[in-house]
Amino acid sequence: MGIVLTLLFVPETRDPSVSRRIDVPGLLTLTMAIFCLVLAIIEGNEWGLLIGAHSVALWCGSGERDPLLEPPGCSQHSAL
Repeated sequence: MGIVLTLLFVPETRDPSVSRRIDVPGLLTLTMAIFCLVLAIIEGNEWGLLIGAHSVALWCGSGERDPLLEPPGCSQHSAL
C-alpha cells in the first residue's frame, strides 16, 4: 500500500546533468561488507566467536540488572 501511495503522490525528480553510472567502489564495498557479516554469522561458532542471537542478547542485556545471558566469569549472583 505504501508503494502505491508513493507512486501516486510523490513526484518524480531527476537531475539530467548527473551521469547514470553505477558506483563500482560503493558496490564492491557493500558486497564485501555483507559477505564478511554473513561469513562471520555462519562460521563464527566454529571459529569460537559469539555471534548471532547470543551476542544480541548479551549486548541488549548488558545494561540490565539481570541480562538474558551473562558472559563467562561475570556472574552477579554469588550463590544460587
